[in-house]
Amino acid sequence: MKTFNSKLRNLFLILALMVTGSLVANRAFGDDIPTFSDPDVTNFAKTYSQFVDDYVEAYKAAKAGDNSKITALQARAPQLQAQAAQVAPKLKPEESSKFQTFVAACSQKMLDAMKQ
Repeated sequence: MKTFNSKLRNLFLILALMVTGSLVANRAFGDDIPTFSDPDVTNFAKTYSQFVDDYVEAYKAAKAGDNSKITALQARAPQLQAQAAQVAPKLKPEESSKFQTFVAACSQKMLDAMKQ
């Protein structure tokens, strides 16, 4: 179980660092998915939000002994990372704060799931 928790925490840390990059995130409240001027950035926000929801569900399942969902998420992480790298340059400077707030809310949602 200790190895599993280590892998789970590593997955979370990689995802959190990957998405936030050099952005300084502010804590946000709510589960709203923001829209951006570039549809690719908006689509990434939707994809990332779904990933976060899946992560929370997988974490709960793992705590109950079902590791299959976490394994599936690990396979999706490189795709999400590639998508993040593609959309980062498309984010307009004036939308940066909105994106930071969204990412912070997602990160907090994952952290909250780990505390339960």
